Amino acid sequence: MSSRRALVLLACMAIAIAPATGAPAALAADAPVVVPNTSTVTSQGEYFQAMWQDRMDFANPEDFDTAGRHMIQQGSANLVGGRLNMSGVQQAYLLRSDPGSYPTTAIRDPRSRPLDGSTYRRITMRAYSDRDSNAAFFFRRCNSCANGLKYFQLKKGWHSYDLDMTGPWDLDGLPGSSLPPVSGTPWGGQIEMLWMITSFDAGNLPEVSIDDLGIVAPTAGPGLSIGATGGPAELWMDLDGNTANDGTNKVAGATASYLTTVTGPTNIGLPAGVLQPGQTARFYTRRNGVATTPSATVTMPRSSRPEPRTLSPWETAGTDWATVVRRDPWDMTQPSDARVVNAASSFSGGFLHGWTGPGTRNDPVVPLSVNTPIDAQLYHRVALTITYDGPWGLENAPGGGLVGRIVWQPYGGAPYQVSDDLVLRTGRATYVVEMKTWPPTQILDPDGNTDPIGWGVGRATWLSGIDFHPHEDPGSRSWHIDDVKLLRNEAVKPGVRSYDVVFVDDAWAPGTTADIVADPNLNPADPAQVVIARGIPVVAGQNRFRWNGAGAAAGTYHMRVILRRDGVASASYSFGALDVAPQPSAWPPVVK
Repeated sequence: MSSRRALVLLACMAIAIAPATGAPAALAADAPVVVPNTSTVTSQGEYFQAMWQDRMDFANPEDFDTAGRHMIQQGSANLVGGRLNMSGVQQAYLLRSDPGSYPTTAIRDPRSRPLDGSTYRRITMRAYSDRDSNAAFFFRRCNSCANGLKYFQLKKGWHSYDLDMTGPWDLDGLPGSSLPPVSGTPWGGQIEMLWMITSFDAGNLPEVSIDDLGIVAPTAGPGLSIGATGGPAELWMDLDGNTANDGTNKVAGATASYLTTVTGPTNIGLPAGVLQPGQTARFYTRRNGVATTPSATVTMPRSSRPEPRTLSPWETAGTDWATVVRRDPWDMTQPSDARVVNAASSFSGGFLHGWTGPGTRNDPVVPLSVNTPIDAQLYHRVALTITYDGPWGLENAPGGGLVGRIVWQPYGGAPYQVSDDLVLRTGRATYVVEMKTWPPTQILDPDGNTDPIGWGVGRATWLSGIDFHPHEDPGSRSWHIDDVKLLRNEAVKPGVRSYDVVFVDDAWAPGTTADIVADPNLNPADPAQVVIARGIPVVAGQNRFRWNGAGAAAGTYHMRVILRRDGVASASYSFGALDVAPQPSAWPPVVK
């Protein structure tokens, strides 16, 4: 099958006039002692922790794809020591979706884990730059929507940022610039793309390292009382109690942040995001290289906010059709699991290895072995683990075409159904695709189906075949399929079958309780959600709530766990789903 249409390549780099930079203020004599108005602050609710159960701390490859042209548009990047290091990078995506594609979690497409900009209104990060640079965060609410942007200054050395995406309430505006703090489309609603411009001067790109990045729901930060300064003074935050190693050096300054320039006497309110959970800070001022005695400590206790992580049902949980019905999983341990068309292939080590090159056609196909019709109403989630070699690209040219598709044959002769494009990433990943959508045609390529039906409905309620199309690269490309599953949701039925919802609090403290909510559509505001338990005592480690579907109508639900402690609440979704009282499809199927 040839590519029916090329994905629209994102060209999100904005054309903007480089913001003006003001001259740094001169420093003079002694600086005063800083007095905080509190000793503790509460950590902030964070999008990646709540919706992905994995903070963007750059500690694992899932946090950021460093392949060229995907999340970075030029230069190079690596993940080392829990930091994202970028060299020669002007534009870097933090969240990306692609026009004309169907979302998967493997590339952290925010369409699959909604980012509510009305709740998560600030961006926090701890970052190093080797120079001052006028920068910005750009965003879109949809692929074809107009850009919004937030200007800020990347500061030389290590710095802790807490940026207000809705307005000017932060410490990192552009000095001497007449540009507004925010411009274009306002932040809010569902955010579908987010990227960072490290500099508006392509010939003067900074070397940047980012330690932690969060998109947060703001909480109150510490207030600081600063005495008379007699002139401008630098305000610093120290994280290890040793001001002797503070500065702009990348290594020595890693435990400190220059925050802003102040002229006292004054009071200043800091955003809470200058601290990360578990950190303790002291504040001081510096003039002419002379620092005042650091202040009393301000701590953001790790336990100041619950951190729920719902372990089950997860998106790869459920009964696998090939294992239960075929009685032989598609684990690629032998040639009887699948075959390959339009590519060379071999089986070894539990993998199906495939490759294209001279003499092979574009659009390789992997038909999976199916020995009996598939009830697509019950089995509707594909989980495919695969490794891609080579470069990343979407162009219809060698080294591009890194999109896949799922194709299925309705039982009884209805036309093949072709899924929308699945954007892939280099390296190893598991792609989980929910095939049963509403409307049913949402899963389909709008240009690739002569008779659109969908999955698990009408003439496609039962299927006689399912294929995977690994890519559409017209050049040489190799890949390695580890495992394919076709899953049905875990099921519950009052009085018959129960299921354990399992969760933990990664920042547990005594006094934590849990509410359990059955949510039909990942929308906390939907009145159709059902609270199935309230005030359950939470212990350290794993917690289990056994549910048999009581209190909810027949249907499909995601589990949402809300943890509460000391007046602070945080929630986490399971992202796997539970079916209450599911019914198998009638046999024989209706053929029209």
